[in-house]
Amino acid sequence: MEWFTRDWHYGRLSDAEWERRAQSYDRHAAVLRSELPPDQQWLVGMDLHDAQVQSWHVGPDEFHWELLTGDLQRGYRITSVTYFLAGLVGATAADLDDWRLTERGELLSDEVAKVSNGLEHRFIFDVGSEFGVRFNHASVRYQAADAALRR
Repeated sequence: MEWFTRDWHYGRLSDAEWERRAQSYDRHAAVLRSELPPDQQWLVGMDLHDAQVQSWHVGPDEFHWELLTGDLQRGYRITSVTYFLAGLVGATAADLDDWRLTERGELLSDEVAKVSNGLEHRFIFDVGSEFGVRFNHASVRYQAADAALRR
């Protein structure tokens, strides 16, 4: 994570540094959104805070997961994201198994960045795990979900 580190999330930075990082990411996101093809701009605006992993799958050049997103005020939905020409960064499939993300933990922060060979979506979870997905393009689908799915 470059902007939304564990220290940022847990308030271990000065107020000024916390705000500087948030504003820096906002500027970065605006530029990145303008550089992305229209069918990929949604990546920058996703709200994954407090998302819970329902399932995930690593395939050849692909990573797919389903996340329970939303809250009581807005309602819940399953957000299904598939990353193509993709690979994990900072973790392996065995790590994801070990972290038991489908049983516990919530996604604290995420960020999207341009890297030399595509894009990288980075994630940090409250159970101490952190990883990213490097990819070429992605797709998303949404489906209404019942609040009872929330752990």
